[in-house]
Formats: sequence, C-alpha cells, structure tokens
Amino acid sequence: MKWEFCLSISQFGLIVDIVGVAVLAFFNTPSEVMNKEGLHYQTVNLGEKDSRTIAEKRKYRFHRGLTYVGYVLLLIGFLLQFIGSFTH
Repeated sequence: MKWEFCLSISQFGLIVDIVGVAVLAFFNTPSEVMNKEGLHYQTVNLGEKDSRTIAEKRKYRFHRGLTYVGYVLLLIGFLLQFIGSFTH
C-alpha cells in the first residue's frame, strides 16, 4: 500500500500560518516597558556611539523585520485557507 502525500490549499495555508506564528513567537519586537505608574521608560543617548547601542538597534531592526514577515505569513496563510474553502 502506497501512501500519497498531497496537500490541499487549505492545509498548505495552515502550515504557512503555523510558520508565521512561530516567527512571531521567537522574533517579536519587545513592547515598551512601563513602570508601575504607567509611564514609559525612556533612554537618553547623549551622542556617544556605544557599540552596545548600535548592536541593540541592529537587533531591534532585525526583530522588527521578522515581525513583519510573520504577519505577512499569517495573512497569506489565512488567504490560502479562505481560497481553499471554495475549491472543494
């Protein structure tokens, strides 16, 4: 007996959704930190180019980019599932 592995459009959309959620879970951008009064913490850089702040900015841009990728994957996955619901 041979097993055939064939994905429908809806199943492929579900896989794309799962990958999108995994990307968002591991590479989300951190929300702003608030103190107990509800105010946002601010960091003031007085102009010195610290390698740590450059690395943090690079990491933030990387995570922000992957966050957009995760949302796009979710959108594509939902669209594929929607399209797949009409192909039966």
